Amino acid sequence: MLAATPWIALAGIIIVGLMFIVELIKWRAPGSVISRRHKVTRTSLALLMELLFGLTWFGLSLTSGRDVAGQLVYWTVCLTISVAVFVLALVELGEVAKQFTKLNKRAFRDFVDDTRRDTK
Repeated sequence: MLAATPWIALAGIIIVGLMFIVELIKWRAPGSVISRRHKVTRTSLALLMELLFGLTWFGLSLTSGRDVAGQLVYWTVCLTISVAVFVLALVELGEVAKQFTKLNKRAFRDFVDDTRRDTK
């Protein structure tokens, strides 16, 4: 299993990178409704995930031959970054929910306005 870990990390680096490139293309499209805070959250999330996958990719080679304390520090840093990714994912979920609610309210308001105009 340990031999497969670097390849899984490399796949994660590639997949997250490609997903972020697609996200950047969507942001530049006309009619994008994503807020600045949402962009910052997603960018931070992508960068932290890339860092985490990179640390996992090099982890076995960097920690082999080190004492237990050095390995513990290295993997504790990785764990801390993964907790930060989890927290940012929760923030991202909140941003998505807020944006969804905002768009639904706007659509409902437009629907009510159109209905009122049609009845007059």
